[in-house]
Amino acid sequence: MLVAIIIVISIACSVCILRMRIMQEQIEDMKKENSVKTAFLTKFSKELDNPLRNINKQAEIITRPDLYLSKTEKKMIFDQIIYNTNLITTFIDECCFLSGSGKGREVKREKFSPNVLCTKCIDTIRMSMEKDDTLKIVFNREIEDTDYAFSDPRIVELILDELLINSCRFSTNRFIRVTTRRTEIGDRFMIIIEDTGSSIPKDRIPYLFHWFDNPEDARDDAEIDLSIIFRLALKIDGYLEYDPAYTEGTRMKLIF
Repeated sequence: MLVAIIIVISIACSVCILRMRIMQEQIEDMKKENSVKTAFLTKFSKELDNPLRNINKQAEIITRPDLYLSKTEKKMIFDQIIYNTNLITTFIDECCFLSGSGKGREVKREKFSPNVLCTKCIDTIRMSMEKDDTLKIVFNREIEDTDYAFSDPRIVELILDELLINSCRFSTNRFIRVTTRRTEIGDRFMIIIEDTGSSIPKDRIPYLFHWFDNPEDARDDAEIDLSIIFRLALKIDGYLEYDPAYTEGTRMKLIF
């Protein structure tokens, strides 16, 4: 009888210990999830500033009574407002997803020109950096404007915009090259962003896109950016990669 009681107590203790371990793991997961959400929301509030300022500038131009705008200029401003609005909408969708209050942006595949999309992104960056005469962005087209991709252009816009902002932030002599081309294998497109800034430290390369796995480990906002847009690239069946062979600065490739 005593042996049976001891066995029952031992089993009960083992079950209690197992449950405590499970609860501890759940608590750690909740802490990690909260760290991700907090950092993302902080980052999100900062990221909204740029497209909102651009929309403000464009609205000011349109409402100036002393300024005549041609149809082409009006169309360009309209396109820029739509572009910035799309960035904000996509950010909000992803914010809802990470905060647990939504599914995030639903992938909507459309036919679009990668060249036209890149031109819009570059024009927006130039507009936001209009007082910076040292910034030079070169657009190298290796595909035709009539070559079309079939993906979600809003998500591609957001990824490219973030990559360009990071390049502007870290480029030493403010030189950035954007290249569009087809991949060697498979019918896919590639957008390459190169800058002349300092290369990413070798010890950080393995963790570039994995901030979500360890939110306490990120050293700066750039690593949060790269982790977010890496997830967005996967969302559209694409891929984001860092090219360690490039030694003049940083080279990122978006394949979709």
